[in-house]
Formats: sequence, C-alpha cells, structure tokens
Amino acid sequence: MRPDETKVVETFTILTTEPNAFMDDLHHRMSVILTPGEEATWLHGDPDEREALLAPYDGQLAARPVSTAVNDPTNDSPAVLDAPEA
Repeated sequence: MRPDETKVVETFTILTTEPNAFMDDLHHRMSVILTPGEEATWLHGDPDEREALLAPYDGQLAARPVSTAVNDPTNDSPAVLDAPEA
C-alpha cells in the first residue's frame, strides 16, 4: 500500500460494566447496553455524559439456556442459540 492510500478496517468493541441485579448471579460483569435514546449521547456527548452511560442496564432482561457450542467462535450458526438437548 502506498503512503497516500488509506485502508478501511471495520471493527467494534464490546464495553463491559458491573453486573446489574439480574446478571449478578450469572456473571461478574455485563455488556454496556444503550437504549436508542442514548445512542446520540454516546456518539456526540462530552466525556462526562458518555461515562454516565457505562452504568449497569436497568431495563428488563431475560435468560435462557443455550448450547455450549456458543463458547467456540468457529461455530458461526444460529444453532448455537438452541437449548441444550436433555
């Protein structure tokens, strides 16, 4: 690649925070979850406003069993979300 060329690299980051009461029994941390109304603040807010969004999610969550296949990133299929066979 020449120095005057640019290469686009698509990437993402998953931010984690302390667990809320629902997640606390399942794991010691949880993903930061933004509501649609908070997206603009995350993208355009000042650092203090963004930091406030890193609090544990206080909305409703649900849990369900999934296959242990979800633990292997080479398993790229909707089937990893299927409940384990009894």
